[in-house]
Amino acid sequence: MRAVDFLRRATVCWYMRIYLASNNAHKHAEFSSLFPMHTILLPKDEGIDFFAPEDGSTFFANARQKADALYDVVHAPVLADDSGLCVDALDGDPGVHSARFGAQHGVHTDTARMQLLLERMHGRQDRACSFVCVAVLKLGSVPLCVGRGVCRGVLTTEMSGVEGFGYDPIFLLPHLGRTFAQLSIEEKNRVSHRALAALRLAQVLAMMQLPRALRYELKLLRGARRMTRGGVLRPGAPCAQRKGQTAQTARRHKFYARARRCARRIHRA
Repeated sequence: MRAVDFLRRATVCWYMRIYLASNNAHKHAEFSSLFPMHTILLPKDEGIDFFAPEDGSTFFANARQKADALYDVVHAPVLADDSGLCVDALDGDPGVHSARFGAQHGVHTDTARMQLLLERMHGRQDRACSFVCVAVLKLGSVPLCVGRGVCRGVLTTEMSGVEGFGYDPIFLLPHLGRTFAQLSIEEKNRVSHRALAALRLAQVLAMMQLPRALRYELKLLRGARRMTRGGVLRPGAPCAQRKGQTAQTARRHKFYARARRCARRIHRA
């Protein structure tokens, strides 16, 4: 189940404006697709000059650094992730250094990094590899929400596809027979490491929201009991077509309609 499907069914989707600790438009598109119930913002689109530090020794350390750095600026919910390609035959390299792989040799573009990696893998039979992603959501004083996703695949011998970014053109999914770069964003979001990390993040976030959702549902049930007697709508209960409806009654009507929709989401999960 995708992260977006889980959040739609598991609990009430409390809307948030979330800053993404990145200036990568491709990554922004993927996270926006995974979390359509929230607004994902890029710092540069809000006029914020943000540089993402990435000098940690683990994916989690890098993701946390990014989240902390941006949160200190915006003081609002921040989503950050760090991901990389881990090749079995290279003892997990390039790993956390995927974005800077080959920099010491003057390599600074995705295409050049892929070419360098393919050269190092030339003639090797074991081409198994993994895409790893660790995503964190920082909400302030609340403990970090953390999700980790791993997608296993095989390194190709040449680049294929024009979609995606990074190492996508050389990461082959054997069960699909296509690289990440040959998948649409919808197809990629069903199987990718980033989608799996987002799913875990969604599960953690849902568990944090569950008490609030249950309180909301309990308020609905108590209110419904007060509003009805023997299954008959009492006078003064909210009704959209009632003549002479007061403003207070109209507000109650909107609240209970919204609460019932939210409760149904919980019951369907």
